[in-house]
Amino acid sequence: MNQAPLTVLIVEDDPHVLLGCQQALALEDIACEGVGSAEQALERIGDDFAGIVVSDIRLPGIDGLELLNRLKARDRSLPVVLITGHGDIDMAVGAMRNGAYDFMEKPFSPERLADVSATLAISSRSCSMAGERPMMRPSRLLCSASWRRRASTSRDNPRCSRARRTTSTRRSGEKGFSMKS
Repeated sequence: MNQAPLTVLIVEDDPHVLLGCQQALALEDIACEGVGSAEQALERIGDDFAGIVVSDIRLPGIDGLELLNRLKARDRSLPVVLITGHGDIDMAVGAMRNGAYDFMEKPFSPERLADVSATLAISSRSCSMAGERPMMRPSRLLCSASWRRRASTSRDNPRCSRARRTTSTRRSGEKGFSMKS
């Protein structure tokens, strides 16, 4: 059964950034469209929209966070990736809690945009072939690749792959935990 390719809808008011995103996805053979405002995105995205939304947060009129809320009210399973040049941890946490799939800070590499889009497209396509909805990441800060990368470099972060808790025997014979590199 042949399926139409999923489309990435890019919502970006800066024409140069929009063009760069479209070119990055085109180089990876990922179908995409671009619009300059959240209002145009809401007009473009109907109930039968099969795709992914990548939106800037700072937009004229309706901002990207409000766009996220409106899109999630229509379809909880619609993958939405937010991008911004003015983000902070609180904004990222709020976006992820409200259902954003990922949160990317500008400048981001074209490869990162293509990787996130391709991952979502493959996940959505395989689930739709099985008659299921795509499984979204849990809304947690560490699910975002950029934040996860930062967390993995922290020596005292228990989620860090380099910091493993192992059982050891101390001199007194008590069992305890130690951090092993």
